[in-house]
Amino acid sequence: MRYWNTGDSATDKNLGYLESLGSPFNNISVDQYMNKLQGVIGVEKMLPKAVLSHFNLPSLFIGNSAYSWTDERLQENADNLCRAINEGLYNAYNDESLKKGGDADLSDRPLTKGEEIYAAVSAYIDCRGASELHALRMAVSGSMYHRMKQLDHWLDRKRPSPGGRPIESEIISVLFDIRRYADDFHHEPASYDFQQSRKNRWLSAISQLSHSACPLLDVESGLVIAPIMT
Repeated sequence: MRYWNTGDSATDKNLGYLESLGSPFNNISVDQYMNKLQGVIGVEKMLPKAVLSHFNLPSLFIGNSAYSWTDERLQENADNLCRAINEGLYNAYNDESLKKGGDADLSDRPLTKGEEIYAAVSAYIDCRGASELHALRMAVSGSMYHRMKQLDHWLDRKRPSPGGRPIESEIISVLFDIRRYADDFHHEPASYDFQQSRKNRWLSAISQLSHSACPLLDVESGLVIAPIMT
């Protein structure tokens, strides 16, 4: 596996995921091929255009036609897909503009489920309010349901754990587990509500710029928004 360092952790994670999907698979079954295909379709949507420009993938939208293919044709198409993925990865890896600090624009990719989970759990760590807990619950629904059940268990518990560990330590442990595993969900898109809330925040920041000569800092991204001078 390559070490990806584009300066955008979500893109790095998705390139690594795509690399795993590009691993050749001998005697592949139809279901295995369809799972690989669906994985490629999903992660392709999450990559910036500067990365996608290096890939020339075969048609990914084939419906159920693979179920009527011979074993030979299935294997040939799987090999062609893996070859195209690996050629694109090779080209992307050797593109200096995609290295950290390069001049490639990676900002046009969609927001990811991983970013939504990370933002929600960080907000709840900072402020244990009901609205923050609700946002966290919505962010991890389905993806990390079992970890949310662990968190609910400790939030409802009144006594320390059997080993005598304080309840607060258990809560913090689960929260940091959720934040650590958020990286595993960058290949999924963020919810509509999260995308809209981020969009509205940026629109508000831009509006403030017209009334301020001071730069604004976006806390989550760490980006400084330069003021608009009129």
